[in-house]
Amino acid sequence: MEYIDRRTAPRKKRSSALTVVLVILAVLLAATGVVSWLALSDPYAGMGLERVEPSDALAQTFAKSAVTRKECSFSTGEVNSFLAYLYKKYDMGKEKRNIRLRAVAVAGSSGDSADVYLPVAYRGKNFGVSLNVTPSLDASSGNLSFRVNSAHIGRLPVPVDWVLAKAESRLPSGLSRSGNTVSCAAPSLKASLLNVSASVSLGKFKLENGTLKLFANTKVTVG
Repeated sequence: MEYIDRRTAPRKKRSSALTVVLVILAVLLAATGVVSWLALSDPYAGMGLERVEPSDALAQTFAKSAVTRKECSFSTGEVNSFLAYLYKKYDMGKEKRNIRLRAVAVAGSSGDSADVYLPVAYRGKNFGVSLNVTPSLDASSGNLSFRVNSAHIGRLPVPVDWVLAKAESRLPSGLSRSGNTVSCAAPSLKASLLNVSASVSLGKFKLENGTLKLFANTKVTVG
């Protein structure tokens, strides 16, 4: 018959329980470290997307196309120059609640979607937020829509709903959120001289194979 010392058995159970707790704690710490590394690892760092030279050439080209009534196309670089221009014009880098948006740029595109890069400074640390976005124009309402397909903080995938909920109160004036879509009124222009009136509105706003294509609807009336 095997003899069991009942005085040492509770001690062994406590030792085994402590070992399990320590193993779980080690796994949790390792997981936390991995998550922190993923969040702080910016895949777009060093690409110069925060130092794009601002330019409103895109808007000028679009205005000229409204006269000729021809479609115009813009590369990622041209779009980023205009985004840098808007970033500077509307002072989008102003700090709010310890958060400062450092830039807005397109990091890459494929088909009808693009990866929008939004590097953020928060309490002394830099985070590379990126959103995969599909833009479109609703001809009936005249609104531009940007459907967010996925979101990342650094290399860490995060829920789109969570990101947009955090950002909703900080959206610039004119932008609104509905579910996973951010929208705004499409730009338009009206002018009149003597008996002649003209209006220009956006007739096409679409990404095709990484190229942004715009078309202006121009209407002229006399009298």
